[in-house]
Amino acid sequence: MAKRRRSKKRKFDDGLNWPAAAAMFTVVVAIAGLIGFSVTTETFDVDEQTLCRLGQEPSAVLAVVIDSTDAIPSGPARRAYHSIMSAVDSSPSNTLIQVFKIEGSATQLASPIISICKPEDGSDVSVLNANPDDIRKVYSERFEAPLDDVLKNLIDEDSANQSPIIEAVQSASLSLFMPNESVADKRLIIASDFLQHSSIYSMYGGIPDYASFQKNAFASPLGRVDLYGSKVSLLVVPREIPVGAESDLIGFWNAFLANHRAAPGSSMEAL
Repeated sequence: MAKRRRSKKRKFDDGLNWPAAAAMFTVVVAIAGLIGFSVTTETFDVDEQTLCRLGQEPSAVLAVVIDSTDAIPSGPARRAYHSIMSAVDSSPSNTLIQVFKIEGSATQLASPIISICKPEDGSDVSVLNANPDDIRKVYSERFEAPLDDVLKNLIDEDSANQSPIIEAVQSASLSLFMPNESVADKRLIIASDFLQHSSIYSMYGGIPDYASFQKNAFASPLGRVDLYGSKVSLLVVPREIPVGAESDLIGFWNAFLANHRAAPGSSMEAL
């Protein structure tokens, strides 16, 4: 039986210089990476006071209304802070946040006590305009710390003669929602006992009743509230209801939200 000849293995040779090709591939990948970085990383300038992007519409708007017309126990105050910060944390960068206080007088529209935009994480802020660490410091000093102080101070707050909750909501709506009506993501958080007491309507003179409020509300410009399709979260501070039952209070505010253009999914929860 004849021996089989072993065939010599041939090297595959396509004429390509593989070390040189590998080096070229590395260069191409590096260039592509640089191109991709320049395309996907947005740089922009921000306002030094508000931290909002210059020349751009807010990504979202968030109004926070805090009732300072009566003391809030430390437990509900702490839970209100965490609820507000949770909403802020879940908001996109460049969300315009405004904070309002409900105070004992409502003869005119209230101005926000805090107005600031949620900053980026720092990776895509224009180096021509700001240092990421500086931006984070400004945000902490002008939003987180003042908000914490507001809620802490409410623990020892003296009772006011009035509680113009609806008027404060109108101030927030006109200040934030009306000029940003085209922004799709609008949210409103209110921390209060929701016992309205002012010249346009009082829950201390009878059972909370939305129909009664409606009769008086449109007689005053302070009672005409448009929520502009915002998603509303009512954070209820536990308090004894002067007239009526808890179900009456819940019914009033549910009707208020439904009749003043609150978004579906708006909620009411106890602190």
